[in-house]
Amino acid sequence: MKRLTTILTLIITALLSFTFTSCDPDAEVAYYMDGTWKGNIYVSSEYDGMVYKAAYSEVEFDSGYNSGDGYWIDYYSNSPYDYVANHITWVVRDQNIYIYILEKKTRI
Repeated sequence: MKRLTTILTLIITALLSFTFTSCDPDAEVAYYMDGTWKGNIYVSSEYDGMVYKAAYSEVEFDSGYNSGDGYWIDYYSNSPYDYVANHITWVVRDQNIYIYILEKKTRI
């Protein structure tokens, strides 16, 4: 009987230890961002007095724990240029994603 009580105590202790582990929500967001994302982000740029709207954008996130780097490319049609590419760094804080464009030193 004493052996059964000891085994049950060990099993309960092992099961309860799983309830105390938790994930960092920022790291979880960063994990799911990893990869290339394509779509329309409704970006526009001005060149020589004309405003051009991007046909679609592509963003590559290379992740670390809760931050990383990558690139952001906006593809245009009917404009003097085919695309605008920027290197980015990003960080997740309080489940918000902050993207910094390195060439312009600005935050999106």
